[in-house]
Amino acid sequence: MLEVVNLRKSYKDIDALRGVDLHIAGGEIVGVLGRNGAGKTTMASIFAGTCPLDGGSVHIDGLDISRRPVPARRKVGYAAQEISIYPVLSVRENLRFFGELCGLRGRGLRERCEEVAAAVRLEGHLARRGSDLSGGEKRRLHTGIALMGRPLLLILDEVTAGVDTQSRAVILALVRKLATEGAAVYYSTHYLPEIEEIGASVVILKDGLVAARGAIESVVAEHCQPMVRVVFSAEPLLGPISFPTRRRGPVVEIYADAPSVILPRVLAEFGSASETIRSVELVQPSLESAYLRVTGEPDDETPLEKIRDVALA
Repeated sequence: MLEVVNLRKSYKDIDALRGVDLHIAGGEIVGVLGRNGAGKTTMASIFAGTCPLDGGSVHIDGLDISRRPVPARRKVGYAAQEISIYPVLSVRENLRFFGELCGLRGRGLRERCEEVAAAVRLEGHLARRGSDLSGGEKRRLHTGIALMGRPLLLILDEVTAGVDTQSRAVILALVRKLATEGAAVYYSTHYLPEIEEIGASVVILKDGLVAARGAIESVVAEHCQPMVRVVFSAEPLLGPISFPTRRRGPVVEIYADAPSVILPRVLAEFGSASETIRSVELVQPSLESAYLRVTGEPDDETPLEKIRDVALA
């Protein structure tokens, strides 16, 4: 449904996208992660047709967005980060207006307004003005507007930012439902647990490039490894340890596929330094740890490959 090849975009001397390849099939949800400035919103804007690309190609359902922008846009529903509703209009009037922009008229428009209002749990608020809605209700209306044209590609950029728990649950359930109905979903977020909850695969952007791509399990397995994390009261004086190890001041991390099994042996290798241990934690890899590893942890950006390749004396 979405094919992106070597996508590039610059803002003066800043390269926001430096050759991104991305594919999203119908029925697939792709969770797009990355630090601020990684290129998530720039990509979403390009796909929605609100930002021109500088190089590469984007096809939506086979349509080149540079050569056939209008028919390509008709296949897209876009909910941007900023809430875009008309506060002086009612919920029904907001939905009707955007439905008309999608070409809906008459009975079809009325029925679609009711369907979308029910989908975002606003069926009891159709007469309320946008300005009178709560923050979560505005987010739900904002998301519902993106659905009015029954898009084949749904682009959701931080649509749960700042919402209440109920509204988040409604939006995530809706995303899962749309995917089961065949829509391709580009879902950008900073809330990593949402990616697992909606059953998405993962794209992690770093410096305008795709740094990791795949199912959550495969991304985690590729970039992280189970470990024993030991915190000493002060930086310890340790001899050789027979497992890949990373040392950061008083923190020592020992990598192994079965950390609970190797723990007794590791403690024995610490020798007298074991007396200064403050805590021991068995750490299983997660999407969060993989994300931090790929994007660079604040205090250490050592690649896992380098840790694995440490010469063990």
